[in-house]
Amino acid sequence: DAGQTWSLSPSWLNHYPMQMVFVPDRPDVLAATGSHSGQDFGVSIDSGINWFVLSEQTFIDALKFDKDRFYQQDVRGGNVHLHGIAVDPSNPNILYVGSNHDPTEYASKPVSGAHMFKSYDAGATWEEIGDNFPRESETAIRAITVNPHDSDVIYVGTSEKESVVGNGLWISKDAGLTWMQSNNGLKSNANINNIVVHPNNPELLLLGTGDGLFRSSDGADKWYQVDNSGEVFDIEIDPQNPDNVYLGMSVGLKFSSDFGENLTQVTPDRLKGTIMAVAVNCNGTVIYVSEFERGVLVALAESDVSIPLDETSGVQYGQFTGGDSDSGKFTSSSGRSVSQQNSEGTPDPGKQKK
Repeated sequence: DAGQTWSLSPSWLNHYPMQMVFVPDRPDVLAATGSHSGQDFGVSIDSGINWFVLSEQTFIDALKFDKDRFYQQDVRGGNVHLHGIAVDPSNPNILYVGSNHDPTEYASKPVSGAHMFKSYDAGATWEEIGDNFPRESETAIRAITVNPHDSDVIYVGTSEKESVVGNGLWISKDAGLTWMQSNNGLKSNANINNIVVHPNNPELLLLGTGDGLFRSSDGADKWYQVDNSGEVFDIEIDPQNPDNVYLGMSVGLKFSSDFGENLTQVTPDRLKGTIMAVAVNCNGTVIYVSEFERGVLVALAESDVSIPLDETSGVQYGQFTGGDSDSGKFTSSSGRSVSQQNSEGTPDPGKQKK
């Protein structure tokens, strides 16, 4: 009901969630990363009511490069802190996640360094990727973006948040096999929160960083700072007009009508606090913001002011009963099934859980 009422999505994964992504053209299917022992990654096919989850052991087993160096076998319990996540817009079965080098003491961490993982089967199984990725760096993989024009091109933004140091921007042009740094115009230890590629022009990109907004007009070869007034926590575009960009910043909400070249402050008399997140609906008529002190706020165009109130009295919760590999569907306890497009067969979530 457009954010008027809310119900809990009960899962250990959601006790400490990090990032969520939706599968293209499937708004009821989403994947999420987290930092909680036993549930570090999950997929939901019913808008978050039920979750198929994977523990840290899946990603420990997936370590491929110098495992003895990064895996502390004497650590008991704990978790692998996953953060950045992305889905390939050309193939929803391909997902990427990145881990953090996490020095916090909330739980023990059996895996050190920063690691990139890839799934070819919608998140059921994983492998570590990146022959030369700087996994020894004590950094956090905070943002991952797959280029919508060329899915072999992947951008990864690192940060010192929940970690130790930032390590700037990294790019792969071979679907994650090898990587190179792209910090021309950035600090080598830049803290990157967001990476946005223009949907209609692969040469135009925006970076939301701890030092403000940066823009590239040559496919990420060079970066130019266009705003240094505060940290950029989130960048969202209007799906109907991608030149219209909203920035959630430490100094409030800013707007650009030319994909970041020029910015204006939005309602400075009302949005005075830190804007941690922004969301724009499918036709750009509804804008949501998460203000640090006041929660979620919404702005409505005049044509959308009469959103009907959802008077649903309860939500059905359940757990996955497993997958039917013959029919190629996942089925939840509510009886709902969703087709999975996987040429190699649909994995059974019950068998994959560890």
